[in-house]
Amino acid sequence: MLNKSELKENLAIEIKTLIEESKQQVSIAVNSTMTMLYWQIGKKINNEILKDTRASYGKQIVVSLSRQLCEEYGNSFSEKNLRRMMQFAAVFINYEIVVSLIRQFIGGFGSGWSEKQLSRCLRFADILVLKKLSLHCGEN
Repeated sequence: MLNKSELKENLAIEIKTLIEESKQQVSIAVNSTMTMLYWQIGKKINNEILKDTRASYGKQIVVSLSRQLCEEYGNSFSEKNLRRMMQFAAVFINYEIVVSLIRQFIGGFGSGWSEKQLSRCLRFADILVLKKLSLHCGEN
């Protein structure tokens, strides 16, 4: 039989476990949502603004868009990050594939993330891009 002190300690441990598990679930949900957002932004830029071309005006559009987004949402939408989002969407053009890849990989990235969500998500996108490129190289 447990005494009052041991009961309190067990209760605290169980509650701390619930809190940590919930924090991890929230982190996974946020990270997968943000990764999908970055893919959608890249796809929208590629498809609607640049029309899948590399026209000279395309660079100006991305620079201008980046300035507008950075003013309202901060440096997470720098030109460099927008281009990474575009690359992510260019390599993974199918929505269902992106969803599947996020489900496959996001669990390993969900715990222990810092506040730099964009950086982590974009690194995740880079990993996906590299994995896709290596799969293509392996097929040749």
